[in-house]
Amino acid sequence: MYSMNIMPHSKTNCYSATGPLTDIGMPEMDGLELLQTLKANPETHSLPVIVLTGSEDMQSQEKALKLGADDFIVKPVTENDLLPRINRLLRKV
Repeated sequence: MYSMNIMPHSKTNCYSATGPLTDIGMPEMDGLELLQTLKANPETHSLPVIVLTGSEDMQSQEKALKLGADDFIVKPVTENDLLPRINRLLRKV
């Protein structure tokens, strides 16, 4: 069983979660900005975060990992690829 809370698209209202999945290409706040916000907040900085993107741009991957992403996945992603990554991160929580 996986526990993932929906993270709001507001720069001021971050809720705790077991581990968010975020896409780089989101409206209002992109995934990298959300990641930066989560890692800067003492209440959410230790959450494991998986970043998804449809681009194979290595600069985005490097930036996400430097900002504290725990994993980076290029879409399309399959269940067989995603679930083991989620399991690995949930074992750390």
